[in-house]
Amino acid sequence: MSLEQAIERCATAIQGLTTVLSNRNEKAESATSAVAAKKAGKKGADQRCLVDEAPTNPSQSNAEVGLDLYQQAATAITTLSRQKGREAALGVLATFGASKLPAVPTERLQEVITAAEQALGAGA
Repeated sequence: MSLEQAIERCATAIQGLTTVLSNRNEKAESATSAVAAKKAGKKGADQRCLVDEAPTNPSQSNAEVGLDLYQQAATAITTLSRQKGREAALGVLATFGASKLPAVPTERLQEVITAAEQALGAGA
């Protein structure tokens, strides 16, 4: 087999793999969106799954509220870490059984914000 033939075989194999992988990604994306849609219909579904969903009414959707609350908690923890040190921020998260903010349940994010604000005010 010549070098040109070997290169041609490899190029054909790469094109075939690319096609298979792109089809797999498309199937995975459609399956993920189907699962998110199914969860959106369930009462008490995890709000983080609904982030890409459009609001069904003119007011702010639950997902947007959850995302906004998460962003507020992230800001509060970051501010605490910068002003009081990393250990202070980890201490607040530890009270919620977490070492990182994403591990805190969505329904407890308001408590995280309050605890971070209290920790900031305690040493001021």
